[in-house]
Amino acid sequence: LTAKPQWLTVTPSSGDAGETKVTLTAEVNTEAAREDYITITTAHGLVLTAPVLQLSDRPEPDSKAVGFVYYNDDFSWVKGGADQVSNINGGAPNDARNIYTWDFKTNGFDDVLALFNRKYTDYNASAKVIYAMDGYLKFNKGGAQTAIAIKEALPIEGGRYANVDVTFRAAKNGTDPMTVSVVIEGEGEIVDGVSATQSKELEPFNNSDKTIPWTWTDMKVTVKGATANTRIIIGATPFINNGFKSVATYPDNGKTSYYRWFMDDLKVTRIETK
Repeated sequence: LTAKPQWLTVTPSSGDAGETKVTLTAEVNTEAAREDYITITTAHGLVLTAPVLQLSDRPEPDSKAVGFVYYNDDFSWVKGGADQVSNINGGAPNDARNIYTWDFKTNGFDDVLALFNRKYTDYNASAKVIYAMDGYLKFNKGGAQTAIAIKEALPIEGGRYANVDVTFRAAKNGTDPMTVSVVIEGEGEIVDGVSATQSKELEPFNNSDKTIPWTWTDMKVTVKGATANTRIIIGATPFINNGFKSVATYPDNGKTSYYRWFMDDLKVTRIETK
C-alpha cells in the first residue's frame, strides 16, 4: 500500500505474491459523502489505483415541523409555596416548601415530590435543595446546590435527529452571584457553548433594586443533532463545574455560598435543520 486517505485503514498494508484478503475500515463520517483512492504498488513497479467512496453516516432529520415542541412544562403542578418573584424585593409572602420534607397532602396539596420524580432526576437529592413555589421551582440553599435532568426521552423519531432550542425562564434570589448552565449527555452538540456538551453561563437579571418585584430572564440554548438519546440537564454553574458536587463556600472569600434561583416554563422546541 503506497497511498490512502487519512480516514481509511487498510489491513494488511503489505503482502506476498498471491491472493490476499484486504479489509478497508473507514472512520465514522457525519458530514457529506467523501471519495478518494488507495494505491497499491508491486515490487516490480506495477501500480493499481482503486477508487473508494464513503457515504455519510449522519442520520436524517426527523419529520417534525419547525416549532414542534418535544417537551413543555409550565410547572403548573408546583403548588404549596408563594409567588415570591412577583413580590417587591422578593418579600413576604415568600414561603418556599421543600419538596422532600414538607407535608403537601396534610396541607391540602398534591404530593409535589411524586410529581417531580415522574418528570425529572435530581442530581443531588440527598441535599434536599428543591422547593415548591406557586407555579415554579426554587433551587439551592446556603452551601448546597443541585441540577435536574428531564427524565423522559425526547420524542424524536428513532434513528433520526433534530436541532432544538432549550428555553426556560430563570430568576435570581435577590443578588445571589449565580449563573445557570445547560449540559447534555448522549448525542448532540451545544451550539456556541464552552464545550460541545456545556453551554456558556446564563446569568439572570440582577435583582438589586429593592423597590420593585424580582425579574424573570428568558434563557435559550441551542442543541444541534439532538436525538431520543440526548439527556438535557440544567443547574447552577458552580455545581456543574464542581463535578456535580455542592460548592460550600465562595472561592474569593471563603464565606458560605448562596446560589439560589427560580425556574419556570421549560420547553424543548424543533428549529430549522441545516
